[in-house]
Amino acid sequence: MKGEKKRGLISFFAILLLFILLRLPTLYEPFGRDQGIFATIASGLLQGKIPYRDLWDHKPPGIYFLYAFAFKVLGREMRSISLLDGLYTLFTLLFFFKLAKELFNRRVAYLSTFLFAILASGIFFLGWWGRGQPEVFLLLPLLGMIYLLNPVTAKERPPFFLLCAGILGGIAFSLKSTIFPLFFLFFFFLLIEDGINSKGILKGMSKIFLFSFGIIVALLPFIIFFWTYGALDDAIYSIVTFNLTAHINHPYDLDFLIKLKDNFNAIGTKIPFLWATVSILTCYGFAQLYKEERRKRALLILWSIGTILSICMGWWLFYYHFVILIPPLALLTSYGFFQLFDRLPSQGRKAHQMIRSLILYLFIPFLLLEFLFAYYHSYVSTGIISALIGVEKVNAEEIYSRYKVQEYNTITDFSFREDYRLADYLKAHTNEGEKIFIWGWESLVYFLSEIEPTSRFIFIYPLIQSNLNIREGTRKILWAEFQEKEPQYFIVAKNDQNPIDEIGSERRLAFFPEIEELLKCKYVKEKETERFIIYRRIT
Repeated sequence: MKGEKKRGLISFFAILLLFILLRLPTLYEPFGRDQGIFATIASGLLQGKIPYRDLWDHKPPGIYFLYAFAFKVLGREMRSISLLDGLYTLFTLLFFFKLAKELFNRRVAYLSTFLFAILASGIFFLGWWGRGQPEVFLLLPLLGMIYLLNPVTAKERPPFFLLCAGILGGIAFSLKSTIFPLFFLFFFFLLIEDGINSKGILKGMSKIFLFSFGIIVALLPFIIFFWTYGALDDAIYSIVTFNLTAHINHPYDLDFLIKLKDNFNAIGTKIPFLWATVSILTCYGFAQLYKEERRKRALLILWSIGTILSICMGWWLFYYHFVILIPPLALLTSYGFFQLFDRLPSQGRKAHQMIRSLILYLFIPFLLLEFLFAYYHSYVSTGIISALIGVEKVNAEEIYSRYKVQEYNTITDFSFREDYRLADYLKAHTNEGEKIFIWGWESLVYFLSEIEPTSRFIFIYPLIQSNLNIREGTRKILWAEFQEKEPQYFIVAKNDQNPIDEIGSERRLAFFPEIEELLKCKYVKEKETERFIIYRRIT
């Protein structure tokens, strides 16, 4: 028994070491567009600005406070978020192992943690564009919530556990509001957990009350914060009204299914054998859940379905949205593997023993090698691996030049190096107190240049919203902010098409005659690059 425990510890620490090694290259990775938004708002938060009122976005507030925490503790740089992301995911792995062991057994826990480690480490569900996204940070509180709802310990579970589960669920919700389908399914789980009868239903309703109260407790500090600074209406409008309107104006259609298929293809083509194996074993594991205790089976099924529904709520799908699928996917794959493995005869003919040995000692290492091969080539193209192991010296800008998002999503056109160069140019040509305005999606320039934006609208989305009331309202606010203080530099982004706006910001100017007139009368074109047109205010 001692030998088995020792082998288990060695295996566990080997998994953690593998994850750390796989994450080292990410310290060199730059930000993408979304991280630029989060970082700009977090920097403003540390300077006394209030999200939604002073710097606008439509996501829940948790991610801005996390970024602000990282900048405060680790320094205001991109590497701080990469480091926080890696450490946070490492703790998520540790907790996931504990949850997997509670739900199944130690064997399933080791294999599922191994799968979690490789799938959450690099290029498949995350990649550099998906690093530091809310989906990464909501996993830990979400797993904590599921651990406290774990039916294995339901009889010993005190009411306080349900309250804590709700608090963790509220924290997860503060990072990504589209996970709300999970809550409804967990409400249903608590309702039927003690049986479908009058006594069980009444008990279930009291559990739902405690769980819901915990969610409110978690969200209360955010509500108090925004109410204290007079920004509660702005927060509710941005998070709730704006997002609901966007959903109504962009209903699900065939295009959504095509995007769903394209995202799965993008993940699967890099590791086809591993992806096919995971898919088959997940389906087999799902089918084998009938052997499990009723309440555990219900929790796992509702968790899996709720995760898929939560992903689908993000109607503009990007591959990093699928990161919340990793825990149930890894669990079901591992459970399916051992269910299949245990069906093979362990004694008798040598052929049977050989089959078991081949599966255990060759099949899994082969999957790992396929993953490492794909992973290595993804980082070799950027020069990061060469820089890490000291084969060649690669400067930062040379690495940045290779970070273009076309290789991940052909609809979105983004180049970090161009944002980096523009930020350097603006820093060199502005004086203290002068402001800038980016007409486009490149909020990252504000963070890189450390220059204050003229408007709260740090990216163009609310100004081009298809809903007339929202569009006209945000344009009036923008114009009022311009009247208060015109920016020293007005930058128009070029070639920044994306799934939300396939027209592009430069062409969008034709829909804003007042902006065109402002540029014509008060600005002069100072410079034009591959990605930007830079206008300077005439003094």
